[in-house]
Amino acid sequence: MSEPDLNNTILATEIDSTEALEQISTLVAKIPQAYLPKLLQMIRLFREIVVVEQESSVYAKLIAFSQLPQEERVKRNQAAIALLNSWVEEGDEQEQKETWEILNQALNESGVSI
Repeated sequence: MSEPDLNNTILATEIDSTEALEQISTLVAKIPQAYLPKLLQMIRLFREIVVVEQESSVYAKLIAFSQLPQEERVKRNQAAIALLNSWVEEGDEQEQKETWEILNQALNESGVSI
């Protein structure tokens, strides 16, 4: 089996995360140690940019929602409440607790509260 050509440009959607991690590991292993601190800085900067993009996306969605007519906001809120109520009625208790913990954590991380 030949080594993949890691210099080719591949769209992120064309490979799964496991393969991407393998390719990253292979590339990092080939970088001289003297350059690793700079690589670490680039990775940290990338993470900061991704977090800011995610936060601004959430914020933009909240702004867009707040600009909807009140009738539409009420309708969407009622639909969300109905969905949550259906989950309470359908799922088992342990699954509901786990789901709530995940939702609550996601809300806390994004700065949104309910």
